[in-house]
Amino acid sequence: MAGAGLLGLLLIAVCTLWVLYGRIGAWAVREKVLPKLEARLGRDLTVGSIDVSRGTVVLREIVVPSVIAGAEPLVQVDRLEVEYDYGASWFGNVKLFEARAEGLSARATRHADGSSELEELMKKLRGKTRSEENGSARSGRSLRPKKLRLEGGTIDLLDEATGRRVVANIASGQADQGQDATLELEEVTLGNGAALRDLTVTVNPKEPLSTARVEIGDGEMTLWPGMSLSGIEGSIAQGDTAEQLVVALSGSYGGSSETLWQAEGWLEPVSRRGQLSVVADRFTFDRIAPVLQDSVVKDFANTSVDAKLVIEVSDGVADFSGGLNLHNLNVEHPMLSQQRLSNMSFDVSLAASLDTKAKHLVLESMSVVSQGVNYLLSGDYLMAGGLDEEGVLRKKPRLAVRAQVPKTDCQAVLRSIPAGFIPKLQGFQLRGPFSANIELAIDWENLEEDTKLDGYVDLPKCRVLSPPEEFDAERLLSSFEHQILVGPDEYETVDIGMESDNYAQIVDISSYFLNAVLTQEDSRFYDHDGFIGREFRSALVRNLQAGRFKFGASSISMQMVKNVFLYRDKTMSRKLQELFLTWYVERTLEKDRILEIYVNAIEYGPGVYGIVSAARIYFGKHPRDITPREAAFLAQLLPSPRKRYFQYCKDKLSRRTSAKIGRILGNMRTRNRLTAAEFAEAKETTIEFNPQKVRELCRKQPDW
Repeated sequence: MAGAGLLGLLLIAVCTLWVLYGRIGAWAVREKVLPKLEARLGRDLTVGSIDVSRGTVVLREIVVPSVIAGAEPLVQVDRLEVEYDYGASWFGNVKLFEARAEGLSARATRHADGSSELEELMKKLRGKTRSEENGSARSGRSLRPKKLRLEGGTIDLLDEATGRRVVANIASGQADQGQDATLELEEVTLGNGAALRDLTVTVNPKEPLSTARVEIGDGEMTLWPGMSLSGIEGSIAQGDTAEQLVVALSGSYGGSSETLWQAEGWLEPVSRRGQLSVVADRFTFDRIAPVLQDSVVKDFANTSVDAKLVIEVSDGVADFSGGLNLHNLNVEHPMLSQQRLSNMSFDVSLAASLDTKAKHLVLESMSVVSQGVNYLLSGDYLMAGGLDEEGVLRKKPRLAVRAQVPKTDCQAVLRSIPAGFIPKLQGFQLRGPFSANIELAIDWENLEEDTKLDGYVDLPKCRVLSPPEEFDAERLLSSFEHQILVGPDEYETVDIGMESDNYAQIVDISSYFLNAVLTQEDSRFYDHDGFIGREFRSALVRNLQAGRFKFGASSISMQMVKNVFLYRDKTMSRKLQELFLTWYVERTLEKDRILEIYVNAIEYGPGVYGIVSAARIYFGKHPRDITPREAAFLAQLLPSPRKRYFQYCKDKLSRRTSAKIGRILGNMRTRNRLTAAEFAEAKETTIEFNPQKVRELCRKQPDW
C-alpha cells in the first residue's frame, strides 16, 4: 500500500508538472535564459510576453535597447517563435531547432570614429558559449538555433562620417548552421532617394563582409524623379581577396528591358576603396521612351548617345573620368527659348572628384565640343552640411565656376550655338578671333560680400561683315517702323523718325528729361560700350536673393535693342541675343542716336509710346518744355510704366513716388546734372497733370 501511495503521488506530481509546464517554462525563459543572454550582450532586454508550449516558445515585442541615452532601440522583433527539444528540456538541456522572427527592425549607426554599436552587439552574440570554449559535449545548452527564418522587417544603416543612409525592407531570410545565410530584400533605399529592388543577399554569418554576395535578377534603381536604371542583372561577390568584392552588373533605363549599359569593377568596403567602369554603348533615345515622355527632350527617335565613365574610390573620395557623345538632341523649354533647340550634338569629356565626407564636388575639367568649338568648364561646389577648408560645417552651399572659350573664329562660335537659341542672329556673317574667360563665385552664406563675377568676353575683335536685313543697325540711322506688342499676338506699328508727329530729335528734348533718364537708368551711358559690368553682378545677387530671374542689369543700349529688335519674353535666348545685338548696335550707332531712339520708342504707360506722346498726355506740352520735376516723374516710371501709372489717376502723387522723385533730383544735383538754383526750384515746384488726358489714360486697363 505504501508503494501504491508513492506511485500515486508521483503520478500527481507528473500530471501537475505536465499541466503547469507552460508557466514553468515561461518563468524559466524569463528568469534563467534571458538573464544569461542579457549578461552576454551587456544590456537589459524587454520582452512583452512569453508563451511556452510543448516544443515551442513564442516571445512577443522584444526590444534590444541602445546604451546611448535617448537613442532608438537597436533591435525590435514583433514575434519570435522558437522550436526546441521538448524531451531534452525535462533533463535541463536546451536544444533549439528553428527560430522564426516576424517584424524585425534593426538600426545600425557607424560613428565617425568607425565604431558601431550593432556590430559590437553581433560580435557578442556570435561569441562562443562556455561549453564550446571548454570543448564540452553539453553543446545542447547553446542558445543558437539550428535554423533561423525571417519574415518581413527593416534594416536601417547610417554612416555618420559620410551622411549616407541605407534602408532595406526584408521580404524573407534564412540561415542554417554550417551554411550560408540568404536574405531576400524587397527594396533598398539609399540616402539620396535612390531605390534598388528585388535583391538576394548571400553571406557567411562568420565573415559577413568578405563572403557577402548580392544577386540581382531584375532590379530597378531610381536615380532621380523621372530617371531610373531598370532591368538590372548581375552580382556583387567576393573577389581575389577576402576584403574585395567584384561588381558585374548590366541593365537599362526607365522600364526598358534591353541591356544598354554595363558596370564592372571591384570594391573594398573595409578600406573604402574601389574602381568601377560604366559603359553605355550607342543607342537611340526611343529605346528609353518612358524616361523621356514628359521631359524637355523632344523628337528623340533619332537622338543617340554613348558614354563611358570610370569611378575610382579611395577613403571616401571618388574620382570620375570619362565622357559621352550626344547626337541630334532636340530640347524644348519656355525658360530656354520660344523655339525648339534642334539637332544638337555634343562631345563631352570630364574629370571630377567628390569628397563624400566634406560634401565637396570638384570639377577639375570639362570639355564640351559643339560644331568644332571647345567650351571649357572647371570649378567646385561645396554642399550644405559639408566642411570648408577650416573644417567648419557649412549651413549653405558655395559655388565657384570658370568658363572658357579658347581663341577661335567668331563665325564658328556663332555656328556652334543652336539656331533655335539665337533665331534673330541667323544670317550674321562675322570675321575675327573670339575668346572668353568668365569666373563666377557664389557663397549663399553671404551673397552680398562673396558673390563674384569677373573675366572677359573678347567680342570686340569680331567684325560684322554683313547682318541680316531685318537686323541691319544702319537702317536705324534714318526713319524706320517699330513693331510694338500691345497684346497677346497683337502688334502695333509706330514710326520712329521725323515723318511722325510723335517723334522728337534729341536736340528738341528737354535736357532735364534726358539727364533724369540717364540718372535713373544708366548714369554712365556715354562712358561704357553698351554693358554695365558691375550691374551684372548686382543683378545676379538680387536674383539669387529673390530666388528667381527678376533683374536684368540692362543698360539704355540693351533696353533700346530689346524694344526695337526683340520682344518681352524672359528667356535665356532673348538675353543672349540682346547682348550680341547691343554689342553690334554700339559699334554702328552714335550714343546720341541710341538715346534718341530709346526715349522715342519706350513705353510710358498703357498705349503711351515715345516721349512726345508722354509729354503731351501727362503734361499737355512738348518734350522741350519738360521741367526738372516733371522729368524726374517720367524717369521714375521706368522700367515698369504699366505698374506705376495708376496712382496718378487721382491727380495726386503717393508719398512713395514723391520720395523717389526727390531722390532722382538729388542724384541729378550730385552728378552736376542740375545747378544748385535748378535743384532748389525743383524742390519747391509741384507737378500739374493734364486733367483730360490723364482721365483718358486711366480708362485704359491693360488686360495682359
